[in-house]
Amino acid sequence: MTFMETLYGTIVNVALPTMQAELGVGATQIQLVASVFLVVTCAFLLVFGRLGDIVGKVRVFQAGERTGRPPALLAGAPRQTC
Repeated sequence: MTFMETLYGTIVNVALPTMQAELGVGATQIQLVASVFLVVTCAFLLVFGRLGDIVGKVRVFQAGERTGRPPALLAGAPRQTC
């Protein structure tokens, strides 16, 4: 695993108790969520690594920055509560 998968795994594992409490599910179901998340993340790493070999690493990086930054900014934006 690369650094990013390790970081993502840590973030998900820290969030698991809160997710479990808010969703009202058991430990088995919440662990399945974490496992699926890491498998999908690693699969995307393989796909986009190969794509980087084909079209160029810089182009794939730039495309990832353009598509990933707006959702990340929206997710980190403060939410207004009523």
